[in-house]
Amino acid sequence: MPPRIDTRTALNRLLSNMHLLDAPIVDKHGIPYRTVEHAYQASKTGDLAQRRALAALLNNNPQWAGLPAKSAGRNVTMEPGFNDRRLAIMEYLLRKKFEQPRFRDALLSTGDAPIVEIDPRGYDRFWAQTPTGEGLNHLGRLIQLIRSQQR
Repeated sequence: MPPRIDTRTALNRLLSNMHLLDAPIVDKHGIPYRTVEHAYQASKTGDLAQRRALAALLNNNPQWAGLPAKSAGRNVTMEPGFNDRRLAIMEYLLRKKFEQPRFRDALLSTGDAPIVEIDPRGYDRFWAQTPTGEGLNHLGRLIQLIRSQQR
């Protein structure tokens, strides 16, 4: 089995939700999001002012452009039932990202390797895994699903 690929470190972080996209993901309100992380965090709330404020936050490093949105997303007014929809939302956003040629090519270059989001601190066991493999790794699973359908 090929070694696993960590979304946060491999391929210059092109698999990471934090990486600056080549073209923004635009929501139904016309708000453009420069990373998957921005779009995901904004999808938590129906408050358009909060969504616009999230969209405006950027880190200067393109590999970590989504970091300010992740932090700010902890404080948005969350829509009821969001957690029931979060997997479908993330899958949609990842599909939009991997439609972009540079990101699709990076994804396909991973072959059949397992893809995992590793949280070195071990806080996120829904989207990620700990360095010792504890956690659900839903992000890695969704990325693998998309990869399998693009071949």
